[in-house]
Amino acid sequence: MFENRILQRSMNLINKDSLASYYLDFFRGVASIAVLLHHLRPGFFVQYEQVEHKNILIQLLFLLSTKGYQAVMIFFVLSGFFISASVLKLIIRGEWSWKRYLTNRIVRLWIVLLPALLLIYIWNIFSIALYGDQAIVGEMSWETLLTNIFFLQGLRGFPFIPFGHNEPLWSLSYEFWYYILFPCIVLVLSSKKILNKLIYGILAIIIGIMLGKNGMLLFLVWLLGTVVLLLPRINIPKNSILKIGLLIAPILMFFAAMVLSGREKTFLINFIVGLTFSAIVYTFIIFYNGKYLTKNSLFGRISLILAGFSYTLYLTHYPVNNFIKSFIGERYLLQPTVANIGLFILTLILIISYAWLISIVTEAKTDKVRSLVTRVTAGIFVRGKNQNEAI
Repeated sequence: MFENRILQRSMNLINKDSLASYYLDFFRGVASIAVLLHHLRPGFFVQYEQVEHKNILIQLLFLLSTKGYQAVMIFFVLSGFFISASVLKLIIRGEWSWKRYLTNRIVRLWIVLLPALLLIYIWNIFSIALYGDQAIVGEMSWETLLTNIFFLQGLRGFPFIPFGHNEPLWSLSYEFWYYILFPCIVLVLSSKKILNKLIYGILAIIIGIMLGKNGMLLFLVWLLGTVVLLLPRINIPKNSILKIGLLIAPILMFFAAMVLSGREKTFLINFIVGLTFSAIVYTFIIFYNGKYLTKNSLFGRISLILAGFSYTLYLTHYPVNNFIKSFIGERYLLQPTVANIGLFILTLILIISYAWLISIVTEAKTDKVRSLVTRVTAGIFVRGKNQNEAI
């Protein structure tokens, strides 16, 4: 128990309302917008080779809109950091409960996923009615729907078919099973009973087999967040030049990794992007976890807003994107003129606003729904226990 307390004190836990917390929120929000850019631009503008008048701003637009897949590595690292902190704190304190943990995780995922799946269906039906065979709708069978609801798409034995051609669903199945795999691994190491170690070890192996090679390689990217959590703290040097160097170096390495990655999706590229971003997270925690913003800070408000609907934006933008692609069609893609870029930015703002409005009745209600589900399941458990005692 003494060693557990030492481990908990040594973890790089985020202080609520610290500047570091706001920065991580900001990173998550920007990553979701990067994914939106990645998906929206190819269905809006011609390919770069077909651009008639190229300039540095056009180059920047096309460069920024090719980093959506790499931005998912940001989500994985942040997820690994926060989920690892939650799991380790509960296990160290002796408060671990699969029931409570799974309730929290499933509510967090389903409160956006289930409405998003319904919206996918509505957008696709509307698109079919307007555009017929030109509509980009994908597979919408009951089997595909259930596979996506229960996070099975892409796992061994299940084809990766995102419901309604909603491509961002690819990462959700991995994310959910990482939520299960990580505590299993920790419980193998921390459980005192041999039987428990055996059960959790077998479960971890089964999940690893289900995830397959690609899923397990991406799990290593997810675990970079755990590494950040457990890295020893360093003393910040008094020399201001060294301070700036420690802060700027990982940022430059991250941007270099993003730029040089191109459209590659290899494990090495994914890992380098995740590694450089995890270095940013670590340095920002070291520098800013003990600093706080003034009340009603503009940056703080922006960060909270962006993070507050980033998951909703990630899951709900793609059907709108498909609708726009169906409307424009490949033959009528636009040149990136000033007017068309203005139209693109307006469309971007409208999609972000659309996701934010959906988040008000979904993602923003996570805590309330979680509390309701916890009370309901607790009531069912108590009634079932009383009935068994009566028998």
